[in-house]
Amino acid sequence: ARTRPAMMPRCLWLRPDSGVDMDASNLVKTWLDRSNMAGKKTMSLKQSSAKKKPTYVASVVSNQPGIRYSGAQIMQGANNSSINADKQGYNARSIFIVFQTGSEVTSPQVLWAEGDKKVGLNVFLSGGNLCLGAWGTKAPKNQIAWDPVFLSTNVTSNALYCVQFSLNYDQGQPANTSFDGYINGV
Repeated sequence: ARTRPAMMPRCLWLRPDSGVDMDASNLVKTWLDRSNMAGKKTMSLKQSSAKKKPTYVASVVSNQPGIRYSGAQIMQGANNSSINADKQGYNARSIFIVFQTGSEVTSPQVLWAEGDKKVGLNVFLSGGNLCLGAWGTKAPKNQIAWDPVFLSTNVTSNALYCVQFSLNYDQGQPANTSFDGYINGV
């Protein structure tokens, strides 16, 4: 039996019920980090283009608010060493996302992406699957490169999902690196 990895300290926490700045049409302009991690510069995600702003929705699931993305809508944050590994590389990272699929789950849809072509993590929908990816193909200083790893599972239209994935990188032995994903607790 697999054991669930512990969540890492929060370096970014986006809550739809706190820190969302929107215009009169409920289009999200800024979404503030609520992690309150000591000693860390607070981050925010922004979008200045009206066509790319997602929409704040007051009641999505169980009367809880949410942020609705459609098409090419995206929120972006400035490069931040707590999120993007830069020269440090990834030693450990956990990501937890709650989302609801729309009617279209076959075309590519990015839910989360961080890093670059050398080192990074992503969560996306494609071909009716939820895909989780991690890579360290060009290792930063003092680390050994490792091949990309991807996990995937089927998803259905108009369904609610909670996904967590954890990466624990073993610098000395990349073969011992673990990459675990859970969807709706399984």
